[in-house]
Order: sequence, then C-alpha cells, then structure tokens
Amino acid sequence: MSRIRTRLKLMLGLNVLMAAITIPLAYVTLAPMYREWADAASVSFGSDGQLTFSGSISPASARKLANFLTHNAEAIQYPRFLYIGSPGGEYSSAEEVARIINHYNLMTFVSKKSVCASACVYVFTHSLRRYALPDALFLFHRARRGDLTLDQKFLNLF
Repeated sequence: MSRIRTRLKLMLGLNVLMAAITIPLAYVTLAPMYREWADAASVSFGSDGQLTFSGSISPASARKLANFLTHNAEAIQYPRFLYIGSPGGEYSSAEEVARIINHYNLMTFVSKKSVCASACVYVFTHSLRRYALPDALFLFHRARRGDLTLDQKFLNLF
C-alpha cells in the first residue's frame, strides 16, 4: 500500500509542477493576443488612399470610425470602399459600426487572405453593399450571452 501512496504522491507532485510551468507559459504565449483584442481598431488611409478598418471591434472602435469619417468624409474617393479585417469584438459595437458604414454609404471589402471573424462578419453582412475576394476568410462561432449559448437558452424554453 505504501508503494501506491508513494507513486501517487510522486505523480501528484509532477502534475503540480507541470501546472506551475504550463500556466505561466500559456499566459506569456497568449497575452499579446488578448492585448490585441482589447485595443480599439485602427482607422486610416493607406498609402494608395484606401480607407482601412482593422483590429478588434469595441465601443472605442465605433467612436473612432465615426470621428474619422466626420473629419475626412470629403477625402474618401469614389468608389467609397472600406477595407475591413478584424478578429471580432462586441456585438453591440458591431451594430454601431455597420450603422456608421451605411450612414456614410461605404462599401465594405474583405481583401485577399484578410480575416473577418465573429463581430466583423456581422459588420460585413449588415453593410448595404459588400464585396469579398475568394481568398477572404470569414470565421463564425456560436453566439453567446453570459454563460449559456443562445441554443441552450432556446432549448430551455421547452
């Protein structure tokens, strides 16, 4: 019996040691990704004059886009394309970004090998005029509210 206890203690000790090593490494590896999602998207004119919206979609992103378009509306050349690429963000902010895009009569465009994920897909699909190249990447996931998915909440009604 003591051999089993010794093995269990050794195995438990190794598991604790592995967890102590693995968790900090995961934080160091994933921290830049989480920082990127926390930052507001950037809105800018490219070197060729194209208007670009890239980064995570947040309330600050919606405000930034509205301010940029208010101050630069005349400078946007026709056709009025907004190149978008985003890892996603907040649903309510995506609604606001789509409303702003439609207010300024912009066409959303997802270019070759650009990623439009999560809330970005909402912005793209709710823009009145939208275009994407065949190599554009659209990433979807199940909608969530709090700790339950919308599917689970729907099933709980019955």
